Amino acid sequence: MCILPDDVTFGDLRGRPHLLVVVEPCQTQGKDATSKLTVYKDMMASFVTDILNVKAVIGRVKSRGKWGIVDRMSGLIAVPVFDMEEDSDDD
Repeated sequence: MCILPDDVTFGDLRGRPHLLVVVEPCQTQGKDATSKLTVYKDMMASFVTDILNVKAVIGRVKSRGKWGIVDRMSGLIAVPVFDMEEDSDDD
């Protein structure tokens, strides 16, 4: 977690805590893992974003020297929810 500086550059986000994540996307050659079996060998450039931007969490399994993506979003069995509780001076 980090607290952004109290600088006007950050607008409404300034001075507030944020949980950041590093995302390393898979190079899938444009295949959609939600609709067909998708494997990959390479990764794309990683980037940092606020965890509130995460819309889905997937898994992967290695087989025959390649990684297969396990994505069950179409069934919507579980969807990640991130909620940041506000601290209160009343506690």
